[in-house]
Amino acid sequence: MNIEKNRLRTFETWPANVEVEPQRIAKAGFFSTGLGLEVQCFCCGGKISEWNYGDQVMARHRALDPQCPFVRNPTQSGKEMSF
Repeated sequence: MNIEKNRLRTFETWPANVEVEPQRIAKAGFFSTGLGLEVQCFCCGGKISEWNYGDQVMARHRALDPQCPFVRNPTQSGKEMSF
């Protein structure tokens, strides 16, 4: 799941009326778990399941786990997956 387009594919059943677009979520390192609106980071395993209009996905990811390798260096962390 370290490739953004693969993460984006997990959002095929994502509801259209969710406050945050799947493209922004996938770009921030998350894929859909298929459980409601829950997403999980491919790198640190952190999960977010509630979304609000105007959420900044990368800021939420940083707040969830500031030490996540993807948060710290999104261009390089795909090479060092934690799980």
